[in-house]
Amino acid sequence: MRERRSSTPNSPVTGRILGAAGIAMIAIVVIGVVLVLVNRPGAQTTAEPAGSPPRPPATSMAKLPRSSEPPIENEHSEAPDDTDVDGREERPDRGNEQERAKPSPSPKPTRTSSPTPTPPAPTQDSGNAPEQPRPGITSANLPAAEDLQWRTAGEWREVGETTDFGDRPPSVCLPSVTVLANPTTMLRRDFVLPDRGHATAVVVDYASHAEAEESYAELGRSVRDCPGMLRQQGYLQPSPVAVKPVPLPEGIVSEHLKLEYQERHGKPTTESIGLIRAGNRVLMLSMVTPADDTSWAKGPDGQPQGQPMLRTIPTAAGRLIA
Repeated sequence: MRERRSSTPNSPVTGRILGAAGIAMIAIVVIGVVLVLVNRPGAQTTAEPAGSPPRPPATSMAKLPRSSEPPIENEHSEAPDDTDVDGREERPDRGNEQERAKPSPSPKPTRTSSPTPTPPAPTQDSGNAPEQPRPGITSANLPAAEDLQWRTAGEWREVGETTDFGDRPPSVCLPSVTVLANPTTMLRRDFVLPDRGHATAVVVDYASHAEAEESYAELGRSVRDCPGMLRQQGYLQPSPVAVKPVPLPEGIVSEHLKLEYQERHGKPTTESIGLIRAGNRVLMLSMVTPADDTSWAKGPDGQPQGQPMLRTIPTAAGRLIA
């Protein structure tokens, strides 16, 4: 039997094996070099401006020294991308590593708000300073007989002037002067229109504009509520109150109120009331005349003219502020 000889390094088979292994190693090296070149970041082609200081060498984020101060978190902080919904950190290179507890977040710094400075109190401009109360009223602030209008001037006559109102109310709509709320001064003047009617003027002043304004408003409410009160007192068919503002110079407020009523055994009556307020002063003027008397509607020249109280209020306002 022929004896089989073992392969030696110098045999043709061994040479072919070694050649194939060498080629494979070279291919692996070439592929590695290609991968390195492909993944290498592109070189910067932008030239640095002349005279600019050299850039510091690039430092890996892993080599940066850890700050001794805790990071500041605010409402703009976002959770890292490598955390799952359970708050655990995922490391792809440590899939089987024991889960480590997530470190407790750094305490959020509290921002201390500085107290809001109190604005200084506004200084009053002399042009916008509140109007001071006028001096005390006198009889000159009451309307005179020639101020009251009817068909012609001078038909009204003055009866008397007093500071004692007694039991004589200035109007059926104002049975008590207590509605005037404690004025500083109160004056009254009465008039008659012979064979036709009568009138009463009351002027009061107060320590402040606010008190005068309140009194003016209360007088207006009393007149507006007058029809209901008259019905309770037995008056026949009192009419609703007609109210008309009267335009006057700035700072003076006025309105004309008119109603009709009839006493049980009397004739229908018209009452016209003028209310005027200027600062801390208030004037109430009442004219009571027969409802069917419209002789005032035309003047001596035969021309139509306005209602007597509407023609009287501007002159009475001038007296009030004098």
